[in-house]
Amino acid sequence: MNDEKHQGSDWPINIATVLSGLSAAVTIFIVTREHHAGWPSGDEMLAALLFLPNLFLAVCCLIYSLFKLADKKRRGRAIVVLLLSLVMPIRGGYEAYYPKVKRDDDRYMAYQQKISDWRSLGSAVNPLLREYYLANKSKCRFPHNDNEAELDGFTEYAHNHGIPLKNGNILDPWGNPVHFVIGHDEDKALRARGSFFGIADQVSGQIAVGLILEDASHVQTALCEQWALHNGYVPSRPNGFDK
Repeated sequence: MNDEKHQGSDWPINIATVLSGLSAAVTIFIVTREHHAGWPSGDEMLAALLFLPNLFLAVCCLIYSLFKLADKKRRGRAIVVLLLSLVMPIRGGYEAYYPKVKRDDDRYMAYQQKISDWRSLGSAVNPLLREYYLANKSKCRFPHNDNEAELDGFTEYAHNHGIPLKNGNILDPWGNPVHFVIGHDEDKALRARGSFFGIADQVSGQIAVGLILEDASHVQTALCEQWALHNGYVPSRPNGFDK
């Protein structure tokens, strides 16, 4: 009779095994969510809501496993529960302290890569933009009373010269269509989308051109990073723009 009761008491350790495994799986979900600088995504909010309940579950399983280590028959499963329940406090603690610095560094490096890609896009597109404008001025319009240009057929022309398109548009590194800027009025400035960039010492006799972001919230506008002016005959500046 005692043996039957002894064998019938396996269900608590079995449940603890399942719950500790669930805790470990939820921990993996929480720590693998992509972190965004702006408003959190649905996955991020779900991960935040799960954090404390999952930590509580892991601690309960951990305490239970410590008591069960004294049971020789169930010691193996108790060790499994112990290891699975440690995933949350160890990984959660790791995420809480060290990785914040690493994530910030990763974000910074990712941002710098996008800025580099944005400047490289300007380097490739701007010579084509100038060339197309000079040869096809009748296809160019300035509907916003500034230097932002609309050029019929330019994206196809750029694509034929190796510039990738998506849905018929040249996209910036953040996935938005780029906007073209042409200094057609010779007032020694580029003005577009509420931004200004002086070109007082541009190369003599040349047309200054450039690209500007649709959504400047992605970048530091104080550094004029919304502009991609490489190869646009814009003077060298401390923030890295080249002629």
